[in-house]
Amino acid sequence: MTASTSAQIARSHAPAWVGTYHHEDGHAVISLDLRAREDPARLTAIIAHELAHVRLRGEGRLPDWEREEEKLTDLLTVHLGMGVFTANAAHTFARTAHGWSALPMGDLTEQMLAGSFLGTTHHLGYLTDRQFGYALACWAHLRGEPTPAWARHLTPTLRAELLRSLAYLHNSGRELGA
Repeated sequence: MTASTSAQIARSHAPAWVGTYHHEDGHAVISLDLRAREDPARLTAIIAHELAHVRLRGEGRLPDWEREEEKLTDLLTVHLGMGVFTANAAHTFARTAHGWSALPMGDLTEQMLAGSFLGTTHHLGYLTDRQFGYALACWAHLRGEPTPAWARHLTPTLRAELLRSLAYLHNSGRELGA
């Protein structure tokens, strides 16, 4: 793994990097593709992800060999209070023969399976909806928010995962320690 890490949006057959983090002359450098500014919430998610890299890698909180760095980076965005943005952005939107569909990160689209171009495909993020929902539930639980007002800003699927996870945490009686 190199010191440079990135958030990525895959477009058709060629990936386009929308955010990168690296060290240059002893300083953390974040680069952004400003074409992402067309969607301010998505751009916020990209910035949050790259800033989390600065906290993990730039502050020496993560060993060089860590394989799950990208997932840890997305989890850190939740801990830092930016999880609504990164969770909402971590979906795949694809135009299929049946219209538009939204898939969690990691699912295969018709384009990927058939190798055909049916439209633009996007993904950003490294956690599934269930993982983001549980992480957000843990964050809310630790903050003493049994029904967080900010949940209304999540996509319906993420909101359902958050509520399911909050119910689990409440009913299990487990204490989350710091």
